[in-house]
Amino acid sequence: MAAAETEAAELKNQVDDLDYQLSNANHRVDKLDRHLADAVTKVKSYEANEVKVPTTAPSGTSDTPTKPKVILIFNNNNNNN
Repeated sequence: MAAAETEAAELKNQVDDLDYQLSNANHRVDKLDRHLADAVTKVKSYEANEVKVPTTAPSGTSDTPTKPKVILIFNNNNNNN
């Protein structure tokens, strides 16, 4: 009987550990979802402001991918005169 109680206690501890790990994973998922939503919002904002992002590597470079560079273009139509 003691062996069965010990095994039951070990299984309960394992379930508790898995619940804790699942909770942590869900928190990470939520955090990543928030970061993704922020990134999508920024991209949409850049698109609305006509930010140009080159998608190809400059000529004469190797075929290794490069990080795209964000070029901000601002419209200086100041009507303060």
